[in-house]
Amino acid sequence: MQSHLVPSDDPFAAALAHFSTTCDWLRADAMALAHGEIETYVLLASREIARRMLQSHFDLRARQERKAPRPVAVAPEAVPRAQTCNLDTVVGRVRVSRWAWQCTGTPTVRPLDAAVDLPREVYSSGEIGRAHV
Repeated sequence: MQSHLVPSDDPFAAALAHFSTTCDWLRADAMALAHGEIETYVLLASREIARRMLQSHFDLRARQERKAPRPVAVAPEAVPRAQTCNLDTVVGRVRVSRWAWQCTGTPTVRPLDAAVDLPREVYSSGEIGRAHV
């Protein structure tokens, strides 16, 4: 898995780079292959592009969360701590970084978890739904 913070002003640079590489491959290397090989490559590449887009979105939200004011529901003495968790999605695993506001004697508050309906388990709702099909 790629590092999820890409040194660029565009948070989606990693996804765009992978898309560009895939297009270059289709213009050149794929010309000598049968359609089945091309189809497999494009399917895998598109899933990776989607995974990188999702990762970039969560990275962007994490950056915005760090700039946001203290949530109202957080105790005045609570301290923000960076936490991460894995999320297995239909396009692959992503890493979600978020603030956890912690204070002795009170529940930990993770605003991003609530905002994106992050599950307690590692599987996304899409991945759970796919398992029930």
